[in-house]
Amino acid sequence: MELISEIFITLFLLWFFQFNVYIRKYLFAYVVVQYMMGRYKKNSVLIWDEINLLIKSHILYLLFCFVIAPHNMYTVSYLVRLVLMTVVSFVLVVVCSRTIRIVFRDRLKEKILVFGIGENAKEIDRVVRGNRFSLMEVMAFVNCNESERIAHKQVPLIDESKMIDLKDVKKYLENNPIDSCIFSIQGLSKKEMDYLMSLIDDKVMNIKYVPRIEGIFTFNSKPQNFDGLVLINTSTGDTQLMDVFFKRCMDICAGLVGCLFLIPLTVIVKILNLLCHDTGPVFFKQDRIGLDGKAFKMYKYRSMVVGAEKKLEELMEKDPMIREEYLTNKKLENDPRVTKAGNFLRKSSLDEFPQFINVLKGDMSLIGPRPYLFREIPDMKEYYKTVIKSKPGITGMWQTHGRSEVCFEDRLELDEYYYRNWNLDLDIQLLIRTVKTVFMKMGAK
Repeated sequence: MELISEIFITLFLLWFFQFNVYIRKYLFAYVVVQYMMGRYKKNSVLIWDEINLLIKSHILYLLFCFVIAPHNMYTVSYLVRLVLMTVVSFVLVVVCSRTIRIVFRDRLKEKILVFGIGENAKEIDRVVRGNRFSLMEVMAFVNCNESERIAHKQVPLIDESKMIDLKDVKKYLENNPIDSCIFSIQGLSKKEMDYLMSLIDDKVMNIKYVPRIEGIFTFNSKPQNFDGLVLINTSTGDTQLMDVFFKRCMDICAGLVGCLFLIPLTVIVKILNLLCHDTGPVFFKQDRIGLDGKAFKMYKYRSMVVGAEKKLEELMEKDPMIREEYLTNKKLENDPRVTKAGNFLRKSSLDEFPQFINVLKGDMSLIGPRPYLFREIPDMKEYYKTVIKSKPGITGMWQTHGRSEVCFEDRLELDEYYYRNWNLDLDIQLLIRTVKTVFMKMGAK
């Protein structure tokens, strides 16, 4: 269904952008590239995984179209039309793919049976329910606690109405067609696993399990078949030169676009300040920790009163509770220094918009760790050496995993995770999550 719809989209765009002469070649190139990239398979992928795949496939499609065209076609007009067609194609395909998966979800969804009722099972349920695009639905969770054959017992974290007992699995599978089973119970012995497998043998097409991993397990970790022995191939912060190059290209493009929007936005912010009787400067700059621990001036829209640092010292001196709160979380929940206009800027995340200047200059990246203050170094402890190996970002793990609700130590753990797991796939995922977070105003304070 997606293939047919994308063929029509491609045909229309080839006609609209006047590529009629090469319509067959370009259409063939599109289908081949998408197929080579692993699309058109019934995979239960999350939305950011699909967008990541579409970005890569459309870039490859753009290169294919460029290569197969005659050299006499290499004009500015041709290149502009080709780039515009690729961008429009990407947007339309994303919208089309999402619409198809939502409208036809009941017909296309993959029915899942999860063995387990503990933490992993709860997380699987959360991810599946929060991502309709994945075309997965958990039909039931299998409670193995009452079985004498399974020694590993779990604390129930799943609603009882969604549970079935292990002894009823065979009967359940006879009456309810299931596409896949997920074993979420970690630490099962071979004997226990063989018993569970015997219950679903010849009744389920796909079997997945959550592995038990001790130690470092990163975003780049991949299973490897080592002549029958399963190895986990992982990395600890190593980066590829091409990934670094594309990340900087993405930063430059984002910086240029952000700075263009910054001009009218600054005028609006100034007017908003004046309406709130705030005649102070629009911008606020402060020394922050950059790559390799070097200092840089970070720009923001001023959201606090002038002389906020001095006022903080006065508040901490007068009120021990405020002092304890700030020293623990490095922020105040109800900060009296925030202006009326600043409160709006913070909730909408607009106060961070001037950081696009830092991104364009190369001091910051679009995605990266939180830009920490120099006075926070003693509290960063062993995380400091890891965090400074990446450029700080406008958004990152901390922005998409709770933001204001995340305590200082958790922020450091998330930023360390980002460094050890960084690649373009993770950046794209975090960027999509950020857009969702900002528009839904999740956790913004």
